[in-house]
Amino acid sequence: MGGLIMECQKRSSDPNWVASGRFRLTIEGAVSTTLKGKATYVPASNETLAFLELETARQDSMGVSVEFSGARLATGALALHPAGLFSSAFQSAGTAFLKMDDLTFQSEEGTVQIESLEQGELKGTYQAIMRGAHEGIEGEEVMVHVRGVFRAEPEEAAER
Repeated sequence: MGGLIMECQKRSSDPNWVASGRFRLTIEGAVSTTLKGKATYVPASNETLAFLELETARQDSMGVSVEFSGARLATGALALHPAGLFSSAFQSAGTAFLKMDDLTFQSEEGTVQIESLEQGELKGTYQAIMRGAHEGIEGEEVMVHVRGVFRAEPEEAAER
């Protein structure tokens, strides 16, 4: 029984620990909050990554979606950049989108760090500076810094 208590204490004291299939993101800046929820990824093939989805259970579709271009399904850093910059200069890169209430953000810069890929589970960290705006309101842009951890499980592309 003492081992179980020690394991629970270890998990709660490790800021990078999340359960399998889950994520935790801290958002600071124009909006400050913590998001938690389901983490999945969609492989484009056995060797490349198509999407990383970090979704909350809320009905307003809060969460982060990352679309990759040419990203190898392996450990290492994957750069995040603004939408529309997919080119040969951005190998192993992606664009992230964040939806929160009436705000929509996209990555300006950042990194998805894949730390391990074991038994189909993709474990890593996420950090990005994201620019956003209120839906339906032109002009005012806001910035947030997003960082967190995930342990994503595979999702078949047909399930999307």
